[in-house]
Amino acid sequence: MGQDKSSISKHGVRILRCLIDCREELKDAITVLSALKLSRCLQGGVWEDTACELCQFHGIGMGMARRFVNAGVRSLQKLATLEPYQIESILARNPPCGTKILEQVRKVPKLKVSARLVGMRKVSPVCY
Repeated sequence: MGQDKSSISKHGVRILRCLIDCREELKDAITVLSALKLSRCLQGGVWEDTACELCQFHGIGMGMARRFVNAGVRSLQKLATLEPYQIESILARNPPCGTKILEQVRKVPKLKVSARLVGMRKVSPVCY
């Protein structure tokens, strides 16, 4: 079963890369964005915006993820805002558990993209 999952994930990412390249040529930003998000989930092995997202870190299993969700922590962004003692309190663990988890969270790249509309031109619709 694990081998099938790995194969599907591997080929799924390759298919999505092809889809992204094709739709990028057609200036289809919505499909490209959706495919990029799906690809990221397949590569990470978890769905974004779920408790499983927190399971990517060493030492956090489904039980700890449930405790975070019950405490209102459902994302990496929210987890990054906590202090080590708050994490330890939520998980009922002793120091330095909170510090170790925060060290892992801080290693996740934070990407920010900004854009500015420079000009617009009329583009004729493409028919298939």
